[in-house]
Amino acid sequence: AMTAFAMIAAVGDRWRQHPVASFFADISYPLYVVHPVLGYATISVLTGHGVPSALAVLAASVVALVAAWCLHVIVEAPTHTLGRRWAGRFPASIPVAAPVHADA
Repeated sequence: AMTAFAMIAAVGDRWRQHPVASFFADISYPLYVVHPVLGYATISVLTGHGVPSALAVLAASVVALVAAWCLHVIVEAPTHTLGRRWAGRFPASIPVAAPVHADA
């Protein structure tokens, strides 16, 4: 991850988005949320029913990716839009009063 970040940072503004990278960027947080429980539960259930472990891992990966995409589309993207709309109602910067120093 550090190497990938360093390479992308070195490229800077010349970086062009790729649809596959954008897809995984969009679902990164939902995937982080769903993959442990949903993924491991899927693997456990499938291997318990005699499915070979490699196939169970592949199936769990697909299930986790689909669930993460659904969460992104149904929950994450709409709430980001709503949050931006709400944030637009507030001024860009809120004035802060100077600190008051009391003489002791």
